[in-house]
Amino acid sequence: MGRISDLTIRPGAKRHPGRESSNMRVGATVSMTSGNRLLNPGHPVNLVKGRIRWLLLIVFLLCALTLGCSKQDEGGKTAEAKQQTEASAGPVAARVGQAPISVAELREYAAERSPGRGAATGEEVARRYLDELVTSEVLYQEALRLGLDREPEIHRSIRQMLTQRLLNRQVTEAVLSRKIEETKLRRYYDRHVGEFSRPEQLRLADIFIAVPAGATAEEKGELRKKAGQVLAEAVAMSGKRTGFGSLVAQYSDRHANYGKGDTGFFDKEGKPVGIDRKLAEAAFGLERVGNLGQEVVETPDGYHIIMLVGRRSAQKRPLAAVKSELERRIRREAVTKARKAYIESLKQKDEIQIDALVAAEFLADLKDNSGIKPPFIVADPKRFNRFDET
Repeated sequence: MGRISDLTIRPGAKRHPGRESSNMRVGATVSMTSGNRLLNPGHPVNLVKGRIRWLLLIVFLLCALTLGCSKQDEGGKTAEAKQQTEASAGPVAARVGQAPISVAELREYAAERSPGRGAATGEEVARRYLDELVTSEVLYQEALRLGLDREPEIHRSIRQMLTQRLLNRQVTEAVLSRKIEETKLRRYYDRHVGEFSRPEQLRLADIFIAVPAGATAEEKGELRKKAGQVLAEAVAMSGKRTGFGSLVAQYSDRHANYGKGDTGFFDKEGKPVGIDRKLAEAAFGLERVGNLGQEVVETPDGYHIIMLVGRRSAQKRPLAAVKSELERRIRREAVTKARKAYIESLKQKDEIQIDALVAAEFLADLKDNSGIKPPFIVADPKRFNRFDET
């Protein structure tokens, strides 16, 4: 077996069709040397060695068949299957214990890691790639020796990977490969056209004087008087650039539906912020950005002194503008639906049993933190049975 230090790159070497991985892209032919002999499959010496090796393998297989050899190796494979596997993998670049690292595997690894700008090339890169594969195999074997593959979290990770791979192969890939017809896009767009259009919207700077719940008429009167005084100050400071903002900071309470002094954009119905209709009506009565409301606006939760600070015109996005977005949404919804149907079909094939009493005890332990309360109810008695019903 060649050492890692014996690996060389022969930039001018002739390639041999059929003997290289089709994915090799490192720009050079990988070969192994041991002493002065090349292990390149195309070298004349190794062509003879290859033929001898194949002849020996054939003789061994014939003997195995004649004698009925069927002894299993430690990995559960027959010696014959192991020989066939290694032979089909091609020349071996290195071994870690009994585990081979083939030249084909090395070439595939190299193809996945083409050197970046300024990276070393040639022999140094090839040695590094082989060393990385050897290191990976050494660590993997040590992990197996220590029994890490038997740890519960490893099994959970494998289960999750397998279930995700199953869903991707059996459902997701098929759904995503389907073409979405224009008629389906149009129907989807028409059903959700409100999501792609926007009515005219306004934005206010709002000095909000909150009225506490249960306030008396006298208390409301005092707050209404305060709002009137604030409005008078706002009118007096209307020529100053930051006048209204300073009043917001000084007098405004924070509204439950939006931040202090800023309503955000809303339409004539007060959506999506949740603006009171009366306040929205007063806002749309202001003609231009910068206009100050000349009256205090009273709503059920308090008093408002407002200034128009933003306006958005109505907008409707045509189908062509949202086509890609619609396709993603349709596919995402189709994948979700198909996955649920697939999972349900698998559940119908299996007998699923749930111990209602054990489940109820578990839920009782969680009720304080999650709000879930027992008893546990079995939704479908035809499918779910207690374990101890005998």
